[in-house]
Amino acid sequence: MPPSASRSELAALLAAALAVRLLCFVGATDGDASIYAELASRPLHLASTDLIHGGTAIGLFGVLVPTRVAFLLCGAGEHAAAVYPLLCSVGMVALAWVLGRRLAGPFAGLCAGGLVALCPHQLICGTVLGADLPAGFWLALAGSVFWGRPSSLS
Repeated sequence: MPPSASRSELAALLAAALAVRLLCFVGATDGDASIYAELASRPLHLASTDLIHGGTAIGLFGVLVPTRVAFLLCGAGEHAAAVYPLLCSVGMVALAWVLGRRLAGPFAGLCAGGLVALCPHQLICGTVLGADLPAGFWLALAGSVFWGRPSSLS
C-alpha cells in the first residue's frame, strides 16, 4: 500500500474514533474526574502535596498539568476537561494501528486500530478525566517505540 493510502486509512480511522467518542461524551462525572478537574483549575504549585493525588506523580504530571493547559487554552469546564483524555484515547487508536502494521501487516493494523476505536471502555472513558487512560497511552507509546524493532543488544 502506498504511504499516502496508509495515511488516508489512519486519518479515516482516527476521524471515526473521534466521532464515536464525541457521540459517547457523558460530561462531568463524580469521583476522580471531579477531583482532578478541581485541582487542575487551581494555580499549580509543584511543591504542593495535594497535587499528587493518591500519593503518585501520575496525578500531577499525567493528568493535572495537561488538564491545566487545556483549561488555559479552552477555559475551565467539562468540555476542556475532556480534551486530554480524548487525545489519549484517539492516540491509543493510532498506536494500535501502528503496532498492528509493524507486527503483522496492514490488515492487522486496520483491525487493531478498529478494535481500539470501538472498544467500549475506550468509548466510555475516552472523555472522562482520570489517570488510567493517560497512563495506558503513555505506556503503549513507550512500548511502541521499541516493539517490533531489531534489538541492538544482540
